[in-house]
Order: sequence, then C-alpha cells, then structure tokens
Amino acid sequence: MLSSLKVLTLDLTGTVYRFTKPPFLQYQETAKEYNIVVNENDVKQAFKANWSRMNENHPHFGSTTHHDSTNWWMDLVHGTFEEGVRHRQKQRATMETKGIMHPKTKLNYYQTLPEECPEAQPDRIPSSKDSKIAETVRETPVLVEFAQAILSNPYLRINLYLIGVLVFSFLGEHIQEYQVYIYTAQPHNVFNDYFVKFGWAWTLAAFAPLALMSGIAYNGATGAFWSCIRIAIATGIWYGCTRLFDEIRTRLSPGLDISGHSFILIWSVMVLVEESGSYDGWDPLRRSLKCRQSSTESFGKRRTRFLIDSLTFPMRLCLIFTSLLSILWDVMFFSTILFYHTWVEKMIATGLAVFAWLLVYEGMYTLPITSLHPKHQALLACDRLET
Repeated sequence: MLSSLKVLTLDLTGTVYRFTKPPFLQYQETAKEYNIVVNENDVKQAFKANWSRMNENHPHFGSTTHHDSTNWWMDLVHGTFEEGVRHRQKQRATMETKGIMHPKTKLNYYQTLPEECPEAQPDRIPSSKDSKIAETVRETPVLVEFAQAILSNPYLRINLYLIGVLVFSFLGEHIQEYQVYIYTAQPHNVFNDYFVKFGWAWTLAAFAPLALMSGIAYNGATGAFWSCIRIAIATGIWYGCTRLFDEIRTRLSPGLDISGHSFILIWSVMVLVEESGSYDGWDPLRRSLKCRQSSTESFGKRRTRFLIDSLTFPMRLCLIFTSLLSILWDVMFFSTILFYHTWVEKMIATGLAVFAWLLVYEGMYTLPITSLHPKHQALLACDRLET
C-alpha cells in the first residue's frame, strides 16, 4: 500500500488555520483601497461561481492541467472582480487582483485556529453541568479518542476474526481441559447470561442512539429517517440469519449447529464499528460552525449548530459505551470459538457475518444512489451547508 503512495497533502484551513474574515469581505475591503465600490453579495456570488469554474477547468489548483497555482488564484480573483464589481469597472480588475495577491495582504488572510473560537460560547451540557461524569467526558477528550481508536479499523477486525477462527479452533481442540479456568468460557458466566443472550438488544442500545442523533443533527427528519432504515436493515439481517440457523439445526441438517454466538458477535461488532463512523466528522463540523457564525446565515445552519452543540455530550457517551461493548463482544467471541462448536460451524457463521458486512456497508451503503454510509453523513452535511 505504501509503495503506491505518491503524494500526501494536508488541508490546514479550518483545522490549524482559519480565515481572519471571509474571502469576499477581504476582496471588498481591497477594492475600496482602489476606490472601487463593490456589493458584498455580488462579490460573494462571483467568487463561488469562479471557484466552481476554476475547479472544473483546472482541478487541484491546476496541478492536473499544468496551470501554475499562482496564476490559478490570479485568474480566480480576476474573474471574481470582473463579475462582481459594480458598474462593470473591468479596467480596475487587474489592479484589485494585484492587491489581493500581494504578499502583505495574503499574510493577513489566516490566523491560527484555537481549540475553541474566542467568540464561540463555551460548551453547554444540558442538565449535566455539575455531573462528574459530564466533566470527565467534556474535559478529557482522550476518552473519546480511545473510543474512536477502538472503533477505527473494520478491515483489521475482519482479518483478526477470519484468522482467529482458524487459529483458536485448532488451539481449542488441545486445551479443552483448561476451559474451567477461563471465566468467560463458562456457559453460565454473567457476561453470557446477561449480555450475549441479549446481544442484539445491547447492540441496538449502543448504536441506535448514535445513528439517530447524528442523522437528526446532520440532516433533520430526513437524516433520522435514513438512520431508521439502517437500524431496520441491521436488525433484519440479525433476525433473518438467526432464524435460518434454527431452521438448519432443527429441520434441514440436525447435525449441523451453526454458531449463532459467533455470527451475532461479529455482526454486532461490525455494525458498532461502522455506525460509530457517524461521529468522525462531528467535532470538525461543530468547530467549523462555531467559527463561522454570522447574523445572515441560514436557518438550516443555525439549526445544525444548535443540535450539534446540544447532542455532543450524549454522542460522546454513546461512543464510549459503544467502544466498551465492542471490546466485550470481542472477548466473548474468542472465548466462544476457543471451546464451542466445530471449526466448520464457526467458519460458516463467521463467513456469513463478514459477507453481510461486505454486502451492506462496503456495497449497498457506498452506492451514489443511496449515500447511506454513516461516515459520509458529515461530509454530506457540509456540502448542504455550503450551498
């Protein structure tokens, strides 16, 4: 993979740096220095139009069409003034372009972006302000980072499950006498009786609030509707496959007892991992909205900011709970495949769970006509807010 990597780029705008003021306001002020009166909305619309045109004709700042990046920006600024200057004073466009592109002007375009914008209000955690748990989650982002790290790599988990089934099945055949020493391998341990036997209920309790809250915050009622669709699909796969295993065991092939525990534990973890991806863009979008507050912004942007601010604390709690539950499911999965079922029964269950994950999250949800993948929701929200 690394050998095919040719270039790595980092976008600092909006993460490390932010605009001191919106570009169209900077353009307007520069125009005034040349005694040119421009309308703010005209320049704003002209900038957007020229930005789209330049990206279409010369993508990636001209790198794919051998268009020098400096000339790329010169053309963008020049086109903005040509279209946006009142009374079509095109004869002054070249002078204004030079003013915008002057090094002293460009140095004032950016400022370091702090963790929280000075003008932004501090985090508000409704009804949990004095709670020690609330303070821990709010003031200790390492917990959130830990949860995201645990839930970050679905491909690594899939490989561990496939390899683990083979290795642990072989190992389990030679250490059966040690089962009594492993608490999680006991048939009536507390984790099995109160968690695994109600596994899908616990899984729903973890990821359904994440899906619904992110859906509502990113796209209102429409986002909540599609989150419900994902919840229904995940539940349908769990129910359908467990019923299929029962039919196979009782009617079609009584000697074949496909491991329902293996299936539900893998499927649950993969759903938790994928659905937690809805939080990936949460904090960047929240910070971006706080740093770009404006009295003229749309109702949709104000609504999104309010919802993200209000739901940040419960989202973080759900994310931490989801990560802890995924760890428990992993422990119970490897305990199951170590001492229970034949390797064929475990491989069938594991293969079906992996196939369901590939079909849904790597296939159906990534299609352009669906755009259902949880990790895409924040990006789609950004696109809607920018239009």
